[in-house]
Amino acid sequence: MTVIPGTPLVTHAPTPRRPQDPAALAAAAAQFATGAALMSMKVPANSPEARALNAGLAMLDPSAAAVAVPDDQPTQDTDTDPAPAEYDEHGLSKLLAGTVALNLSTNRIVVRSATGMTEARIRSTPAMDPSSSPQIQKLVIISPQFPWRVTIESSPDAVIRIEDVWSKLHAESQRPLGESEWNILSQSTRELVLRTCAQRGGGTLLRADYLGEKCVLAGLRRDDEEMRRFTNCSEVPEGVAIFVATFMSEAEALRR
Repeated sequence: MTVIPGTPLVTHAPTPRRPQDPAALAAAAAQFATGAALMSMKVPANSPEARALNAGLAMLDPSAAAVAVPDDQPTQDTDTDPAPAEYDEHGLSKLLAGTVALNLSTNRIVVRSATGMTEARIRSTPAMDPSSSPQIQKLVIISPQFPWRVTIESSPDAVIRIEDVWSKLHAESQRPLGESEWNILSQSTRELVLRTCAQRGGGTLLRADYLGEKCVLAGLRRDDEEMRRFTNCSEVPEGVAIFVATFMSEAEALRR
C-alpha cells in the first residue's frame, strides 16, 4: 500500500505504568512536548519520535488514546469495516472515477482517499456495477492524452475488476513505442518521450514515455463527445462501456 504524505495514521505504543514522582512526570511531559513539536513534520508512524510522542502521552495519562502522527512511509494495510463499493450514474466504480489514482509506470497506488479499504480489496472490486443489466463484458478506455485504445474483456461468467483494468493499462503503457508511432510524433513530443525515457534510466522507448510526468491514472469519466471522436460511433453496443481516462503527474494527483 502507498500512503499519501500527511495521511492521519494511529500508532499504538505499549502503555507504561504512570510514574508516581514529579521528576518522572516532568520527564514524560518533556518527552511528549518534544514529540508534539514534530507533529507538523512528516514523521513516520514507527519512528523513535512517534514512539516518544505516544509513550510520553501514555505516561501522562494512560487512558489517553495514542496520538495520530503524519506518516509518509508505507504502513500495514488494514480493512476496518469498509463501506460497500459505490458506483456512479454510469455504473462505474467510484474508485476508478477518481477516488484512487494509479501510477501506470510502476503499477503502484499513489492516492487512496479515505476508502477504508485495503489495496487487495480495491483491486478485487468490480469495475462496473455487478447489479447492472446487461452486464458489462467489455470496457474500452480512450484518452486524448494517451492515443492508444485499451480494451478489457471478461468471460460471460465473470466480471471485470479494477485489477483487470489497471493490469491491462499498465501492460499497454509498457509496450515499446513502434517505429511507425515514433515517425508521426511532433518534434516536441519526441523530445518529451526521450527526456522521460532518460529520466527512468534509458532503454527502450515505451508508450508510457509519451505521457511524460503525467503517468498517473487519475480517473475515468463518461464523455460522449470524446467517444464519438475516438471511435467514430454514436452508439455503444450492448455489454460495452467506453470511458475517457485522465492522466496527471503524481504531484498533481496528491494535491487533489
